Amino acid sequence: MKSKQYSLVVLAEAWPTSPDSFAIESAFAGHLRMIRDRLRDDVQLVVASPRMPARDFVAKSASLAHIESSEGIAYYELRGGRAGPLRYLLTALLPNAWRTFRLARRSRVVHAGPSHVFRLMEILALFWAILLRRQTVYVVDLDWRQSCSLQRTAGIRSALEGWRQRLLVSPFMALQTWLAVRWCSHAMLKSQRLVRDFGQGREHVRFILDSAHSRGAIVSDVDLERRATAQAVESCLEVVYFGRLVRRKGVTHCIEAIRIARESGVDCRLTVIGQGPEQADLKALAADLGAPVRFLDALPYGDELFAAIDRAHVLIAAPLSEDTPRSALDAMARGLAVAAYDIAYYRYLAEASGAVVTSPFNDPSGLASTITKFSRDRDFLADCMRSARAFAVENTQEVWMDRRFEWLGTYCGVPRPRGDGSSMR
Repeated sequence: MKSKQYSLVVLAEAWPTSPDSFAIESAFAGHLRMIRDRLRDDVQLVVASPRMPARDFVAKSASLAHIESSEGIAYYELRGGRAGPLRYLLTALLPNAWRTFRLARRSRVVHAGPSHVFRLMEILALFWAILLRRQTVYVVDLDWRQSCSLQRTAGIRSALEGWRQRLLVSPFMALQTWLAVRWCSHAMLKSQRLVRDFGQGREHVRFILDSAHSRGAIVSDVDLERRATAQAVESCLEVVYFGRLVRRKGVTHCIEAIRIARESGVDCRLTVIGQGPEQADLKALAADLGAPVRFLDALPYGDELFAAIDRAHVLIAAPLSEDTPRSALDAMARGLAVAAYDIAYYRYLAEASGAVVTSPFNDPSGLASTITKFSRDRDFLADCMRSARAFAVENTQEVWMDRRFEWLGTYCGVPRPRGDGSSMR
């Protein structure tokens, strides 16, 4: 009997709440349900990923969503998600090799990305799937090639780590991608440069924009115009960051930029939404600098998060390495302009949307200048807000999901529901 399982191998941690249900980050849960709705009813979607530590399940419970097997989505546990290199090699590599073999054997399609050189997981599933002649989908989330130099410039990577990245990690990523575009049924790369450099005109290698927002998440025309009009007479420019509070996200630079802008006479205020290991240090930094920063814990993806975002005019982003955060498109869907460091992803969004203003990397004063421009030229800010919404309308998760499944039907023969493929079960 031919397998009817679509297996998605990811690093997004999950917590099995019962034999028939699991919890996972709420935005990703929405993504999974959207994939499932584009498969026939007799096809099961299986999510293979590491188990979330119990302490994280408790700490993040407000931002997690629960998925039942009755929805046609099941969880398959992989080992060693947070293990160090030696521990992973000794305790998780062989179990994962066996578990990914079993997964591939049961699957019609295996969908995964590259693995870190010290944590082989996703690529194992693709290896077995290719050997077993299953259909394969290879996905790369970001162009890793400049991350090392960016992190060295920002001072968040040591010289030894830099050499390891340059001599081992980056070449291994390149090797996986070089092989994948030749051996996998389809490749989707979240960078036009990657498509150009690795795809080299291959039809089955495509660019994707991996958005999380759905049609229902987009601010209405009426509400956007009301907010665009109101901000013109509001003295305080409301700025927001939302996402994980980890060092490479550069939230310290966001706080510093707000301080610099205020010292130049700009009335602005920052709201930071999220949790992470940097939270306490960020609160201390804001207090030391006297910067007006309000902190909110992570909010579940949906109306509660959108309501908090809607109070702002501008999203601020200061990533200290290459990054492709979905938060940028989520903010644009709510009609926010974006002030960001000049990395590849934000350069693309700036060119494609007209809603993003970039400034020199690793320079909070440049971000402060962008904040100042938005504050003092409210007509420009209103234009960026309208452009943000317009771009979000054209790039919803539904738009890109339908496009992806059209490609997967072409290159992988992925079974689709009857009708247009976008109706709900």
